[in-house]
Amino acid sequence: VRGWHAGGLVLLGARSDVATGEGFRTTFEVLFIAGCVISALLVHAEDLMAAVIMPPLVYLGLAFVVTALDGSKVGGGWIKQQTVEMGSALVLLAPTLIIASVASVAIALVRFQRRHAQR
Repeated sequence: VRGWHAGGLVLLGARSDVATGEGFRTTFEVLFIAGCVISALLVHAEDLMAAVIMPPLVYLGLAFVVTALDGSKVGGGWIKQQTVEMGSALVLLAPTLIIASVASVAIALVRFQRRHAQR
């Protein structure tokens, strides 16, 4: 259940940005980072590694779905279009992904150290 709250924030941001314009923008960026932080804070201790691994995977999955549904202005076949659009999404929003990933790693490390210090 804990991951669904964070996932809900991310989906809300993605849906909001796609519904009001083209691609991911500020709403998605803020809610994606918040969702990753909340996930890292609330996940069970034994699942901390998943909280670190998931941000890039979720980001890529959402970018794929949005570019597939949004259509592409790039000519050529579908695979070429998706490759160019996903590359563009990665480049343009790389800071968001990096911030979310670094925050998740930092929170997971602090929680891991506290857990082992209590033993």
